Amino acid sequence: MIRTLWTAASGMTAQQANIDNIANNLANVNTTGYKKTSVEFQDLLYANLRENGRVLADGTTSPINFQLGLGVRVAGIRTEFSKGNLQATNNPFDLALTDDTFFEIRLPNGQVAYTRDGSFKINSEGRIVTVDGYQLSLQNKTADEVLISDPEAVSIAENGSIVMPRKTAVSADIYILKDAKTLVDNGTGFFTGDFEQWQPSDSQPNPPKDRYFKVEMPDGSEAYVRAGSFKVDSEGNIVTSLQVADGNGGFKPARLVSSSLPEVDKGVVQVDVGDDGKFVLTQEVGLIRRVRFTNPQGLEKRGQNLYFPTAASGPAETVSEDQAGVMSGFIETSNVQVAEEMVKMIMAQRAYELNSKAIQTADDMMQVANQLKR
Repeated sequence: MIRTLWTAASGMTAQQANIDNIANNLANVNTTGYKKTSVEFQDLLYANLRENGRVLADGTTSPINFQLGLGVRVAGIRTEFSKGNLQATNNPFDLALTDDTFFEIRLPNGQVAYTRDGSFKINSEGRIVTVDGYQLSLQNKTADEVLISDPEAVSIAENGSIVMPRKTAVSADIYILKDAKTLVDNGTGFFTGDFEQWQPSDSQPNPPKDRYFKVEMPDGSEAYVRAGSFKVDSEGNIVTSLQVADGNGGFKPARLVSSSLPEVDKGVVQVDVGDDGKFVLTQEVGLIRRVRFTNPQGLEKRGQNLYFPTAASGPAETVSEDQAGVMSGFIETSNVQVAEEMVKMIMAQRAYELNSKAIQTADDMMQVANQLKR
């Protein structure tokens, strides 16, 4: 009977841990990026009352063993890193990870942590931080630190690139047409005509649509284009977004020609001209650092939606910048399924009750045995 008491008690202890884990899952059903956990059990030692294959008294061999189990124990708690649902927030700094990676977070003490919670904010210094003020790790794409002064103008690409416009103090030469009758529209967005009628302008024409910029066509000829979108090619030239036939069966953009071109940094993805004639460079200023682990089950949790690497998890491996996996304007909800947890809770409750019943039964049987002495 003593064996029964210990065995059933181990079952109650194991189911108590199971209930504790289920309660924690339900408590975090609305926690952003939370990953549900499940308890794994192992049976304990066995009492070998008869060896396997033992020869019996009549010379036969027992076909089965005679082992009594001594209970159960909690072997570990496994984190299920399945993806949660995506919830739209329309906040560009709410970021959801669509792959198995983690955001890297810098703590005030210099330590590095990781999270799946992408509900980021902008602090008073223009840095991207968690709700606790911990800084999101970024890879700078320019010489300057990534500081955001106008959050509404920032966009974040699927690979984690942070793109925002920067107005420069330089504008290209603006031309106006003295006689509009000489204007020739070739139907591609580029204009030609009597070039003697084009003259540089020291001031902004009114309306702004009457201003033109000189460009060099793929065949080397000159043309003019109304103010619009420009971009930067692989050679660092400012070229038009519009493309024109190059005479070899392909299409190429026209190159902006000016005596006062701005200095273009690497990472500029688009060049626009504002109403004041100044260049607005839409530039990739940083890249959100994402990592993955060989064994994410080995990560240590310390609260605040943070994970810390251990020897079991292995080191963090940085994801290449050409790999997508970030959705701006969304958060990843908890992957806890309430109905599933409720079923588990009922099963754990019943198992706990049955183990307690086993203890009561063993106690009753011991009382019966003790009464035999009388």
